[in-house]
Amino acid sequence: MASSPLSELSARNQKNYVNRACFGLSVTSRPIAVSSEIEAAEGIVAAELNGLSIKERDSASDDFNCVGQGQEDDPEMICNALEKFEEEVRKANHPVYKLAVMKKNPNVQDSEYRLRFLRGALFDVKKAARQMLSLLQYQAEYFAIDALDRKIALSDLKEEEVKLMLKGLCHFSTQTDRNGRYVAYCLSNVFLADIPAEAMIRACMYASQEYGSFPDLDKRGLVAVYMDVGGLDQSMQLGPRHFNWVFNMIKFYLALPFTLSSMHYCVNIADSNSVAIRRNMIGSFMKALPRYATVRTKFHYGSALEIRYSLQSHGIPLGTYPIDSNGQIRQEMIDSSCLKHYGIDAFKYRGKSDSFIKSNDTAIAMTPVPPTPTSSQQTRAGHSVLVEPKHTDVLLGRGKPIQNHPGNIHLRSMIEESQEQYDAIGRLEKRQMIQNIRHACHARGTRFLKQHGKKTWVLADSAEADEKIRQHFRCCRRKR
Repeated sequence: MASSPLSELSARNQKNYVNRACFGLSVTSRPIAVSSEIEAAEGIVAAELNGLSIKERDSASDDFNCVGQGQEDDPEMICNALEKFEEEVRKANHPVYKLAVMKKNPNVQDSEYRLRFLRGALFDVKKAARQMLSLLQYQAEYFAIDALDRKIALSDLKEEEVKLMLKGLCHFSTQTDRNGRYVAYCLSNVFLADIPAEAMIRACMYASQEYGSFPDLDKRGLVAVYMDVGGLDQSMQLGPRHFNWVFNMIKFYLALPFTLSSMHYCVNIADSNSVAIRRNMIGSFMKALPRYATVRTKFHYGSALEIRYSLQSHGIPLGTYPIDSNGQIRQEMIDSSCLKHYGIDAFKYRGKSDSFIKSNDTAIAMTPVPPTPTSSQQTRAGHSVLVEPKHTDVLLGRGKPIQNHPGNIHLRSMIEESQEQYDAIGRLEKRQMIQNIRHACHARGTRFLKQHGKKTWVLADSAEADEKIRQHFRCCRRKR
């Protein structure tokens, strides 16, 4: 049987190719200069791929990018796996687990919670048991033993840890990539800050608990994206402390009940003569990764606009990026995501001068109104007149002050995530989607308000709320 052309390469050539394939070097419009040996290896692989069918190519691409469903859930298999899981946990005789059982932790003996670890580990029972025990150890170490009897609450976090999340430490999007995987972002303004690793891990533990129960996350995995917002000057400040932080964070993610499928490392370098700097950064990053952490890592270089298109070519939707084409942070998106997923109200932890909303822009939305309206006023309005809108409310009307209200910004974020699906369905399905969005807003305490007079707000009916949502869909379509 004839040997493959790839096997005829020297050992050095094969090693170079494997390094490049595993770490998925992805360059934008200005390609990095590579050796002729690597180019020869890539040419041979490209020739072999051309001989494959479309189905075989898709299968190879999915395998390379760690894409694929876990095993089909069979009741008998699940029952056997849970029994073996219980045996492994008891055999480990872990002291933290014993304390959690004594304190009646709602998770440790819950079958659905354990099943998340099993699915994330592809039903490798020993690995799944180690992950759950490691996560309990993290919880006891960073939140004290008193926190073992319950889930981690927002009140357990310190103010600086909440502010880390508002800066973009764990920006999570419910919009998936083309392979159905959720995407989480981390911005470099957090990574380069002089913040203890303990604070970052505590914040990440709370965040992972909140979005860890999303459907199919334990089967398909999570895509992590690190985005540079400072450019080359800040990226050059990376030192041993930052790479030690990477090491600790990867180690922490290995304890979570889902797989870190791939990682995209985006660096805003616009200088075409920075090849040596890029190579040094890749080498330093690879040294920081633990040897036991198998993570598909892709590096993207170029301007903010080039990086956006490079990420889009890997199936990550543009609507999920927390950085615009000019390299500026989309703070309103991050604040909206924190409010939606973590229950963090940015106005409680950030002064008006630091907020993305200027004080003069909120003059209309936040103007106090008379204390108690008279009964005749309420009769003329047909509704109860509200004293003052809350930050979570959606205000009906036009103008920058109203559109910059936090509740309106959050609604726009929800609609942007659903825009593609909305455009692809029929009229009846669109009406149902609008109603579902309205119900989701009501579930989180959001009210739709319309202005009555100059200084009073009244509750809008469901038809007016649906029309407001429909208008947002039309506006988002025009902007695309």
